[in-house]
Amino acid sequence: MPRYTFRQLEAFVAVADEGSIAAAADLLGLSPSAVASSLNELERALGHQLTTRRKAHGVGITPAGQHVLTEARSLLGRSEDLQHSLQAEGAELSGQVRIGSYVSLAPTLLVEIMAAFHEAHP
Repeated sequence: MPRYTFRQLEAFVAVADEGSIAAAADLLGLSPSAVASSLNELERALGHQLTTRRKAHGVGITPAGQHVLTEARSLLGRSEDLQHSLQAEGAELSGQVRIGSYVSLAPTLLVEIMAAFHEAHP
């Protein structure tokens, strides 16, 4: 079982994207000390230094941090996909439909296709 959390990974990705702990904290709606603590805990759990922190110069990402950043983005993306797939299960279709058609086909075929789609998915 991993000794890190998705929240820690999210904080790490935000710091990498924003370039500073303060900016990441603003983005996540957390205090800078909470973000710094998440980074410390993540580094401790993984046993590697992921960032270099310098006052007034922002945060740099170490080579180990670059590897973890790639994997963290993947894990966070897959976890969002899982959540969305469960929310969408059994749900009605929603969203925009974009259709392209030749002008010559639109008057004859497109009307029937649109009517059938609308009937199946009001």
